[in-house]
Amino acid sequence: MDGAGARGANSPAAAALLPALAVFASSAIWGLFWLPLRYFAAHGVTGLWSTVVVMGLPVLVIVPLALWRGEVRREHAGTLFLVGIGGGVSLALYAAALVHTDVIRAIFLFYLMPVWTALYGLVALREPVRPLRGLAIAVGLAGLWLLLGGARGWPLPHNRGDLFGLAAGIIFGITIAWIRRKPAVGVCANNAALYVIGFAFTLFLLLASPDELGRMPDASSLLAILPVALAVSWLLALPSNLALYWAAKRLSPVTTGMLMMSEVVVGAASAAALIGTRMTAFEVTGSLLILASVVTDLASQARR
Repeated sequence: MDGAGARGANSPAAAALLPALAVFASSAIWGLFWLPLRYFAAHGVTGLWSTVVVMGLPVLVIVPLALWRGEVRREHAGTLFLVGIGGGVSLALYAAALVHTDVIRAIFLFYLMPVWTALYGLVALREPVRPLRGLAIAVGLAGLWLLLGGARGWPLPHNRGDLFGLAAGIIFGITIAWIRRKPAVGVCANNAALYVIGFAFTLFLLLASPDELGRMPDASSLLAILPVALAVSWLLALPSNLALYWAAKRLSPVTTGMLMMSEVVVGAASAAALIGTRMTAFEVTGSLLILASVVTDLASQARR
């Protein structure tokens, strides 16, 4: 290889290509996460029980892996606990939202997270809100108002799925703002904390929902979905999360945020194409405003 070729292969752009592809592909996979949940429901594993499955199975792999790699360290215990609370609870709520409300609504409610990140930074961390980020917050809140039907009354969640999706975005947004100031922890340890605490929180949600608890699937239903559940949990969800955490450490936050928008595109397009999800004009406008809010916030970060 000549000098120019060697320099090209070692350039920052070339070094960022694999992490960029990892973020894009991982987020796109999460955009299809609603499909296995619907499959489980069709085979008798409904509601929060499907979330128990997808949050519980990865624990069997990721905890031994994190211990084997020596990533679970005493000095990181506090950080891991808070990462697990933020990431695990938000992921569990997001999975629950996908089975309790429209797929597109769940995705866009979750992707309001930059608004909550900015507000938390302003209130708790005393970070200044520059004009472009202030515009992103205003646009995002306007989108939320329309998406929740504010043009026809009080903009309140329509059901528990809306509430789950909104809460997931708030918790994840605050977690992102907080974790930027904490020491780096191993990718496997981060995911172990996320899935363990997320699984425990899902069980809590289930116990707090008598209507859901009473619909416990029988053994035949669980056996019917087991091959798909194992494939989704061990071959898709867990590897994509590991890849996302690995890649995010190698890219700028702006680049990561832009590439993660593949989840919105894939999720909305697949829901519209496969199950014919329909939205009102107000909901479409609200979703577009939320998308614009995210892009504006990323542009604000890029300018800084």
